[in-house]
Amino acid sequence: MAFKMKGSPAKMGTIKGTSGYASALKNASALKQVVEEKNDPIIDLNDGYEEDRPDFVSKSNTYTLHEEYGVEGVPKGAVIKDPKGLVGKQFDERTPDANFTYTVKGNVVTITGVSTLSEDDPGYEDEKVIFGQELVPVESERPL
Repeated sequence: MAFKMKGSPAKMGTIKGTSGYASALKNASALKQVVEEKNDPIIDLNDGYEEDRPDFVSKSNTYTLHEEYGVEGVPKGAVIKDPKGLVGKQFDERTPDANFTYTVKGNVVTITGVSTLSEDDPGYEDEKVIFGQELVPVESERPL
């Protein structure tokens, strides 16, 4: 059985049409609009997020639990230390509601990391975590 080539070998492998060009124009237009919005003083991309930082991130990396919440294994009135500044890092990444892993020694809780488990992962229910929104900076005027 023989293979018969259809078409001109000189034209094989060439790109025809302008779909790539049109697509590039759309992307350029969208990018230009984003840049214009970013430079527009009327549009506030921050939405007040940074103004809320003192209510969620401690300058001394020391927290207490919001009184409405209780975390299993965390003594009531415990001092929560964040030596690595993980709460602030998560806030800056716009994920202040992260789950933080911790250890307890007496009445001092130390945040050790950020949980990467999701609800579908095995071990999710057994992992000891503090939900980021439960933490209140000791300097905060946010009501407990």
